[in-house]
Amino acid sequence: MRVLGTQPEAIDRALNREKFKEALERNGVPMPPSRHVSSVEEAVEAADSIGYPVMVRVSYNLGGRGSFIAWSREEMRALILRALKASSIGSALVEKYLGGWKEIEFEVVRDAYGNVIAPACLENADPMGVHTGESVVVALCQTLTNQEYQMLRSASLRVTEAVGLVGEGNVQFALGDGYYAIEMNPRMSRSSALASKATGYPLAYVAAKLALGYRLDEVLNRVTGVTCSCFEPSLDYVVVKIPRWDLEKFEGVEESIGSEMKSIGEVMAVGRNLAEAMQKGLRMLGGFDGLPMEGDPSYALEALRGRRPYWPAWASIALAGGASAEEVAEASGVDVWFIKELEKAVKTYSTLDPSPSSLYAAKRYGFSDA
Repeated sequence: MRVLGTQPEAIDRALNREKFKEALERNGVPMPPSRHVSSVEEAVEAADSIGYPVMVRVSYNLGGRGSFIAWSREEMRALILRALKASSIGSALVEKYLGGWKEIEFEVVRDAYGNVIAPACLENADPMGVHTGESVVVALCQTLTNQEYQMLRSASLRVTEAVGLVGEGNVQFALGDGYYAIEMNPRMSRSSALASKATGYPLAYVAAKLALGYRLDEVLNRVTGVTCSCFEPSLDYVVVKIPRWDLEKFEGVEESIGSEMKSIGEVMAVGRNLAEAMQKGLRMLGGFDGLPMEGDPSYALEALRGRRPYWPAWASIALAGGASAEEVAEASGVDVWFIKELEKAVKTYSTLDPSPSSLYAAKRYGFSDA
């Protein structure tokens, strides 16, 4: 049987943490200091060598299953066995924990002839340590400098070549004091569906054509109808993805979000600015009327520090209660730019009156008629 598109050995290279690291090192893409382990003692030794805290990732799994952050040797011993059991090959990767760094994701498409582009750049508003499926994601990236954007885009193209992707995939990076490649999905994913809708670039359609042997410049973009698929989209709007949780339905569940995915769905909202898209998204989740929420500002800051779901709601409560954008950013780990965008909406609400100019300003920031 002949496999079309990305070949089995390339899938193995992307999903086996050890092989992935070797392939990237050969192509000059940095990865966090890490060691491959297959026993409790190896994991403890690796963590001692790298230095706590460490991130433990599992090969060949979905939704971050089995992954965790170990802050001490005791936590490592308590949790590593579950991680090893979650792996189909009984192994895991212990790597340096990059808490507080930005997480950036590039959607990439590559044909069998080496032509490759990055149609979408997605920015996780939540910091590293939170699974992408648990994070508020913004398209396109909002807080990167042009130098950072070009650096990560070039690295994402090198990763696809190192793996041997044919079709569509996504590459995730940590950006802070330098950058590291974190992982790659050599396939369509939840992020790919979001990126397709957000950009108007039909990733699944293009990936299928490339798997059949077409070149990128031979595939017509079915959305625009006039451009070929080798053009990267340019947007004049902001798209926000907000996950939804139903944790209250389960007894004894840990309410803070982290490296394992607990969300049960997500909404996508489009606006001319971040606040407009964020407010639309919050209303679609149900139970939210928009910003600002009512509540105790000090409790809201504690909720942000504890990584409770729906940080935009907690952030708006804290801001409305007098907390500064910098205080909210420090408590949540979210880039202060995102917090200041929400702060504009909160201030707009506090000065709202029936005049046309005031109502127009409110509508620009996504407030509902109610």
